[in-house]
Amino acid sequence: MTDVKGIYAGVFTLYRSYGSEGLFKAIASNLPTTSQELVPKILTDTYNIYTKHFNVYLDEEWIEVCNEVHELCHKYQCKMCNDICVELLCVLERIFLSKKQPKEVSQ
Repeated sequence: MTDVKGIYAGVFTLYRSYGSEGLFKAIASNLPTTSQELVPKILTDTYNIYTKHFNVYLDEEWIEVCNEVHELCHKYQCKMCNDICVELLCVLERIFLSKKQPKEVSQ
């Protein structure tokens, strides 16, 4: 049996450290209406995208992040996944923009 509460707690704790109340709301508001078989899969997949792309700082990598999130939305096609993906992109974008180095100007 999958530990849904454990997965939820781990994912929420990680996201909370980046101040995304929207992610918490996306998860909590959709728990009652999402298949309990899908919840751990969605949380695990979104968590994996987060950890894989946490250190993205190049534009080309950002495009890959967006593509993977888009593919995940199509994979599950449910409100919970869509809501989490929107919030996940906001968190990753905030991190990406804070790490992105300004391009050097040629002289």
